[in-house]
Amino acid sequence: HDISQKKQAEELLHSAIAAMSDGFALFDADERLVMCNDNYKQIFSAFADRIVPGISFEDMLRAGIAKSTFPSAHGRAEAFIVERLARFRNPAGPTEYRQTGGRWIRSEEKKIANGGTVSIRSDITERRHAIEALRESEAQLRLMTDALPVLIAYVDYSERYVMINRTGAKWYEVPANKIIGKYVKDILGEQYEIVREPIKRALRGQKVEIDHQVTHPIGVTRDIRAIYVPHIDATGQTVGIFAMVEDTTVVNQTQAWLRQSQKMEALGQVTGGVAHEFNNLLMAISGNL
Repeated sequence: HDISQKKQAEELLHSAIAAMSDGFALFDADERLVMCNDNYKQIFSAFADRIVPGISFEDMLRAGIAKSTFPSAHGRAEAFIVERLARFRNPAGPTEYRQTGGRWIRSEEKKIANGGTVSIRSDITERRHAIEALRESEAQLRLMTDALPVLIAYVDYSERYVMINRTGAKWYEVPANKIIGKYVKDILGEQYEIVREPIKRALRGQKVEIDHQVTHPIGVTRDIRAIYVPHIDATGQTVGIFAMVEDTTVVNQTQAWLRQSQKMEALGQVTGGVAHEFNNLLMAISGNL
């Protein structure tokens, strides 16, 4: 009865390992393969026929090198084997590497009680491609935002800068990487009190637009128009705010000059009219003398 139960347990274990979406392999204390699932072989499809119980992990590496599976081993096979065996014998967390053909693999080993090693392999090609596409998209977005003559920033719910464009960094005369991670109040200093309440309102889910004057830490005073747009996630929670801040100093000065010009023009018209009437009066008086 005990033997039957043990057999059933082993069959369940094999079935569970076979059903895993990741590649799974078990090596004994002598670094020889005890068992693996089909997904593990599929990860190393170029030499899958060599992956059989009893093969050593080192021989697996050599089989892979012979099939040019590992680009990082090119021209340095022995050094690659030494490095890879060291990680196998002293696991230090997962690593990611690219196989010939462009497929990305996540590799992780774990030691077990009897001195053996569990080896897990995951095909992460799609995730890596998605990450690379996101990085390209972020780079393009960075190029666009850096070209804008307005401050563009993203601030998280704790009011830390997550992103700021080149214009914003130039205004503060601080490199963008020195601003990222800092609190808004630490960057703005005393000027933070001007925007504190508008930022709080935006973090409560309101779109906020304000016009005010600010003196930056470098001593430059600007008239600005700030727009804060809440970033609301799929659950309806505000997780940060997008900020666009425009320098309206020149525009305001120009508008003030135009208003002054219009006033002077109106005054000129009134003065001209009075002078004309006065001239008519003088002519009438002189005609009666």
